[in-house]
Amino acid sequence: MMSDEQRRRLEEARSRRAAELGALAETSQQSFASCLVAALSASLPWISEAMNLSLPKHISLPKHINLTIEHQPHAVLYQSVEEWIETRELTNSMDVEPEDRAEMLRTGEVWEISWHPNTPVGSHSLAAATLERVLELASDPKYR
Repeated sequence: MMSDEQRRRLEEARSRRAAELGALAETSQQSFASCLVAALSASLPWISEAMNLSLPKHISLPKHINLTIEHQPHAVLYQSVEEWIETRELTNSMDVEPEDRAEMLRTGEVWEISWHPNTPVGSHSLAAATLERVLELASDPKYR
């Protein structure tokens, strides 16, 4: 059950989101391109090699039918890191470890991985301040 304060904050976030949708259209191509490169780099080792990206050897992506990785997802919404995290936490649409939350706020860097497991319903979303950390989180056996 949401408190009145949580409802108010969620409504404010929804209002901001509605106001930002017009701006999102202008920047969506750039966001899509960076997302696509990151997702392909994580999924296809030869692309990582060609782009001189060094991904950790211990990374094992969760089983999925769809997976995306995004860098700075708050930027296309013209939100601060804190606003973006709060909006995602209020809607229970993302898991953020307390130490990762603090690091994202400290550095201003956000990496998000989202995937749909091979089930009829459900999805997972995790965020951290670095690509390596978000991939480590997604490699947790509980997501397999």
